[in-house]
Amino acid sequence: MTECIDRRSSQLRPTLSFVSLTWAVVTFGVRTAADAFAVRKQRRSLRALDERMLSDLGLSRADVEREASRRFFDLPGRDDR
Repeated sequence: MTECIDRRSSQLRPTLSFVSLTWAVVTFGVRTAADAFAVRKQRRSLRALDERMLSDLGLSRADVEREASRRFFDLPGRDDR
C-alpha cells in the first residue's frame, strides 16, 4: 500500500508542475498583451498632442513619431531582442 501511495504522489508532481508552468506561461502572455494594448493607447495619445504640448513635455515631433512607429510588442523597458 505504501508503494501505491508513493507511486501516485510521484505521478501527481509532474502534472502539478505542468499545470503550474502552463498557468505561468498563460499569465505572462495575458499580462504582456495587456501591457502592449496600454502602450499602444499611450502612443496614440502622444501622437495626438500638438506642438505646444509636446514642447511642454520636452519632446519633438520626431521623438513622438519614432516612439509611435515601434512594433506592437516592442515595449519600453524590455530587452527581449
